[in-house]
Amino acid sequence: MCLRKGVRPAHQYRSGRPFSATIAQIAGENARAQQTRESDPAVAFTVTSDTTPRALTFRRRSPKEQHLVTSLRRFTQQAALVSAIVLAMTGGAAAQPPADAPPAIVLVTTYADGRAVHDIVTARRSTAWTPMFPRVASWKQPDGTLPVTAINYARVLVDGAITVTISVLRGAQHQKEDAVATVTIKPGERRVVSELRDFGAQPVTLSLMPLAASTLYPPKVANKTAGLEVSDIEVITEPAPQYRVHVKNVSAKTALTFHFQTYRDGHRGAQGHQGNRDGQPLIAPGGIHTFVLRASRASQPTAAGWAPVSEDLFEIDSVLWDDGTFEGDGEPVASTLMLAMGRRVQLARVIPLLQTSAASYRDRKATIDRLRAQFEQLTLAADAEILAAARMRLKGVVDAPQQALAVIPFGMQEVKAGVLSDLRHAPSDPVMFQRWLSDIAALYQVWHDRFAAR
Repeated sequence: MCLRKGVRPAHQYRSGRPFSATIAQIAGENARAQQTRESDPAVAFTVTSDTTPRALTFRRRSPKEQHLVTSLRRFTQQAALVSAIVLAMTGGAAAQPPADAPPAIVLVTTYADGRAVHDIVTARRSTAWTPMFPRVASWKQPDGTLPVTAINYARVLVDGAITVTISVLRGAQHQKEDAVATVTIKPGERRVVSELRDFGAQPVTLSLMPLAASTLYPPKVANKTAGLEVSDIEVITEPAPQYRVHVKNVSAKTALTFHFQTYRDGHRGAQGHQGNRDGQPLIAPGGIHTFVLRASRASQPTAAGWAPVSEDLFEIDSVLWDDGTFEGDGEPVASTLMLAMGRRVQLARVIPLLQTSAASYRDRKATIDRLRAQFEQLTLAADAEILAAARMRLKGVVDAPQQALAVIPFGMQEVKAGVLSDLRHAPSDPVMFQRWLSDIAALYQVWHDRFAAR
């Protein structure tokens, strides 16, 4: 999900799939990726981009983290479910399309105000969400419900048709997701999603058009950092016209994250962070990080269909180093730091609950019911002590920290959603479940300590 305008923090680190996923799914995806043919259990599959298509990178887990993950694998029934928050922190990824995947098709989403959004859809499932949609003026929000803040689309190409699952996201941090409809559109069809009216949104119309031929050129490069350099930007055509960007760390420090943005005709296009959600370093000194970046959507359809166009400029505007220093603009760095703080604070609330449940364990159902109730009550509020620590950390990063402070609840919500998902997929065997409680708490502690070091 991809938000391109408006409030960015909610999307900066979100993958195309929610927090929950099984080891079997992850292992299957790794098996389909060329870089993991060599059956190394310490290699993790990581999404590190909020662009579409999402960029993939690979990192090696720390020995302690790998030991805990291996332990978790032994104590689940099917493919041994690893913590869903592993996906939250290290990033989940949808499966790559098969070698004989059908050609991509363009999904056109037309809103009631006449705005049309074009998205390239392939056999690889992708998601996108937007806060920009016309609302029903006469609609009244039911008492006791969170406001609808975004429409979410999950889409995939199957047998020449596109299946789209539409949902609405509620709350400032997207605390709740409500299903709206699932529709399948074939070429020549137009489907109106009138069910959105039940949630206060004007209906959208979905249709398809061909992906027209296009010729992309690499954009020019700008860089506000001295420690990173763009070593190459390739133009690739499969499964859709896009870029493959190679960024090299030419400093003696290790890069944790960096932020980029693109421009066409002087207008900002895509932007996003590259980094590992579990806090692992992104680029060692001398290392190269590669990710895929979509081309500009600032184009109009023609008689042949629709195609993206070239970006004019690709800019790296900031980098955060592992020693806490940074180069470039402070705003993206501040958002990264506050997202990590939100995760750390929420993990600190979760870990004692799991440890207490493991120590006093007697009944699986009673334990799950109690933990679910406790997790549901986790607050997304940052108290005065947290805000004071955040302001102290942001000194020298940004002059006005208020916008960055608003990111903290997003990190808290990521963890809250992740632990609830983990609980839904916990082992059903009582003995395995008790061991799982201890192991998952230890794994969360690893991530907590990593974030605390920032």
